[in-house]
Amino acid sequence: MHQRHLPRNARRPEAGFTLLEACLAFGALAFGLLAMSHSQATLAGSIEASRERGQAVRLAQAELERQRRLAVAEPTTAAPALAQATSSTRQLGAAEDGPRAAVITLDFTPQPAVHHLAARVTVSWRDRQGRAQAVRLETLIAAIPP
Repeated sequence: MHQRHLPRNARRPEAGFTLLEACLAFGALAFGLLAMSHSQATLAGSIEASRERGQAVRLAQAELERQRRLAVAEPTTAAPALAQATSSTRQLGAAEDGPRAAVITLDFTPQPAVHHLAARVTVSWRDRQGRAQAVRLETLIAAIPP
């Protein structure tokens, strides 16, 4: 067998990564993790805002249903009561699972000629960042039993 000798200055291919390649890979990984944590924080804020808005819609719907029940509870007195309906505002304390210190504003527009009431409920609150938020629902409430 004949062995072939390589010259002393010949380079052999080396396996592994250079320090520069390792630093670039680590930087890309760090950037990806940072972007992912930022999107996670944004997502958590969006979930909180969505939960508060859903609770505000439920509060507004409950108020409209309460007014609707009042209108049909006494059908004989519902039309005069609707004609004399006035706007009101209620302050709610911080709900355990809802908007903090919500304000419910109920606006009525009586229309006695057609025996119904245009009702608008607005639920307003301040979110975690202190920005004003509001949800408004509008409906007609009839002065006749269903």
